[in-house]
Amino acid sequence: MYLEYSTDGGFTWEPLHTFDADIYAPKNAFEFIILNIPDDAKTTSTRFRWIQLNHLNDKDVWMLDDIIIKEGLGTYDYLWTPSTYLSDPTIKNPIAYPTTTTTYVLTATDQLTGCVYTDSIKVIFKEEFEVAILPTVTYCPDDPGFELKVTVTAGDIHTYSWSPNTNISDSTIPNPKVSPTTSTTYTVVITNPTSGCYRREEIYVTVPPAFSVTATQDTS
Repeated sequence: MYLEYSTDGGFTWEPLHTFDADIYAPKNAFEFIILNIPDDAKTTSTRFRWIQLNHLNDKDVWMLDDIIIKEGLGTYDYLWTPSTYLSDPTIKNPIAYPTTTTTYVLTATDQLTGCVYTDSIKVIFKEEFEVAILPTVTYCPDDPGFELKVTVTAGDIHTYSWSPNTNISDSTIPNPKVSPTTSTTYTVVITNPTSGCYRREEIYVTVPPAFSVTATQDTS
């Protein structure tokens, strides 16, 4: 016997499940069966039908009772493997921090029915790049411009974004010149365009108070 569904008013039918007589017929009793409804069948106009292609006298007889269509209860037990480098392998959304590329497999078990669902996700590990930057520098207002310098070691070509984007020669290069009028914290975001990994660093530019020099003639 076949279970089918239609989303166009019964014009066409798609298979959902096949009930094999060799499996169910020998039991000669009602059996509680749970089937997952595919995403394509989750509409407000879906029709379901059970059809037995051959139903002669010498063929098996099927009986149906208590058919219920409902949403899943959403109560599951979760288990992620491997469990290494996970904040908690028994929750739905753990935080992963692997040191190598790792494929994590999720096994979700329905607490009511015992049905088991599995899926996997591959976490690609990209080696972290190092950044060298002076945390604090002093800029004298009379200077034509002070060069901020950030050095990235390892990895591919990176992109740079400095902020605030004021009193700066170019906010997209690793070593722009700045000429702030007051003490300012400049933030740079360095991104690896291949992996999407990024680092955020800060450099504080101190601008000391201006001073003046008055020269007098020595009459001695």
